[in-house]
Amino acid sequence: MGVLRAAKWLAICQFVSLFLTFLKNMVLARLLSVEDMGVATLLAMFVSTVQQITAIGIPKFVVQYTAATKDTLLGTVHCYALVRGLCVAGVAVTISPWITSAFSIPQANFAFALLSLSILLGSLTNVDIYLQQRELYFKSMNISELVGQLSGLVTAAIGAIYSGSYHAALAAILVQGVASTFTSHLMARQRYAVDFDWRVLRALGSFGTPLLLNGTLLAATINGDRFVIAMSAKLNPASAVSLADFAVYGVAFGFVFAVTMGFLRVATNLMLPAITKVKHDPTLLADRVLLFGQAIAAFACITTLFFSILGNHAISVIYGGKYHIAPFLIGLISIGLSLRTLRSVPNSVAMAFGDTWNMLYANIVRSIAIPTSIFAIVYGWGIAGVVVVTVLAESMAVVSSCLLLKYDLGGKPSLLASYARLYLPVAFTCTIKSAIPAESSMLSFCMAIGTCLIALTLFIIYAPDLIRTVREQIQSRGILGARKKLMNAK
Repeated sequence: MGVLRAAKWLAICQFVSLFLTFLKNMVLARLLSVEDMGVATLLAMFVSTVQQITAIGIPKFVVQYTAATKDTLLGTVHCYALVRGLCVAGVAVTISPWITSAFSIPQANFAFALLSLSILLGSLTNVDIYLQQRELYFKSMNISELVGQLSGLVTAAIGAIYSGSYHAALAAILVQGVASTFTSHLMARQRYAVDFDWRVLRALGSFGTPLLLNGTLLAATINGDRFVIAMSAKLNPASAVSLADFAVYGVAFGFVFAVTMGFLRVATNLMLPAITKVKHDPTLLADRVLLFGQAIAAFACITTLFFSILGNHAISVIYGGKYHIAPFLIGLISIGLSLRTLRSVPNSVAMAFGDTWNMLYANIVRSIAIPTSIFAIVYGWGIAGVVVVTVLAESMAVVSSCLLLKYDLGGKPSLLASYARLYLPVAFTCTIKSAIPAESSMLSFCMAIGTCLIALTLFIIYAPDLIRTVREQIQSRGILGARKKLMNAK
């Protein structure tokens, strides 16, 4: 299988996996009470955070490490994963009372303790499904992931119908872990075995330590702000955020996150090989980077416009009216996550040159939001204050990532200027539109139309390369292209 074809199918499977997660959250939100959905959100956040802060890049390591035989490599990695899983699961059981106390949900103590089983199950995965990627064979990994996601979706639906509580989410997490791990053994070519080799273990440590640090920062930037909101009762009891309000915010954040990160996964898989092809030609590289920058900025504008104008309506249709959120909040959430997508271009360019520090530095800057969010909660600014802090931190992360890339490439291309011209006016007008009271429907409608026209005008003026490329694609593949070929044949 060719590189581009493999990347295409990998991107499709990742998108399907995200879509199944989205469906699972939708089913739980529809069938559970708002308070139970808040606990379910915290359970999912806890598992994903533990996975991210303990990930050492095993899938990537087994692909690139060739200094040992397959049996020795897989055996040592299995041994490390098993020991890590036992240790992390033990820690998770030990700290579960403290976690439930911090979130003011003592009734969920047993549920958080049971999550250690999910962590332990993940450590039993047969790593051979990742080793097969050396041959650009992603089928085993994709099937394992999709079977797990589908099993989790079915379990969540059945559990929510029969129990109607957050235990449905707990069961879905556990069943998903069992199904994914079991499928990995079915799809593996090498038998699961445990071995030990100091050379492989040292190489794994050297390879994975930077990734471990970056994973910790990534977990902090994705879930840290929401954990701070969930702990508001401990930080400031006078203005504590209720479990129901946290669930409403969590559903809105999860909805926007699913849309933006689904696109981001696909875009990153397409950008990286395309940029790698031209990285040794400065002129072609600058043109392609600016083109991708304009395309990502277009997606960011569309996402911000959609959620600022129709976000609440979409949430009501998909999740139910009980999750209605203030338009100002969902507008700011969409701006914050859209800013995160803008970072994908400088990150992909840096990775094409083998540089992972760009992403690391940007995540360090973004993590400033966590202590600032604590400050916002302590001083009673509530969810709105945390979201504003998040948007400012994401803006700083985009600026730092673009400036670092510009320095590394000798001054070109100027992605930051392109982003400022294309996205900043749209984000500003969407913020104003979201702040308009709901009763001012005519003013809100006029602002929405005006913002769309501003975005269209900006892209006509400042993104001619993107418009020309889209037009050429339509002409070559669409109705215009078919008509042109017919005329040429005549």
